[in-house]
Amino acid sequence: MLGWLMVSKYAGHLPLYYLERQAARAAVTLSRSTLADCLGRTGIALEPLWRRLCRMIDATDGNGSRGLKWQDAYERRLGADHFRAC
Repeated sequence: MLGWLMVSKYAGHLPLYYLERQAARAAVTLSRSTLADCLGRTGIALEPLWRRLCRMIDATDGNGSRGLKWQDAYERRLGADHFRAC
């Protein structure tokens, strides 16, 4: 259920009221507050992974450039400040 919830909410951009209705159509009773709680708890559980990914992105290759080359293209397109959430 957590996988469905995370993918639907963040990849599918579906609001919680819509996910609540989807669950009800499948004969599963889930309130929006329960869904929100599950999202929050899953986010907390995934925080170590997020921190590890931030460290990988911030890693350098010894020449002062970032180790992950995909980030440079996105920085040029979106601006470097976009990635400072880590």
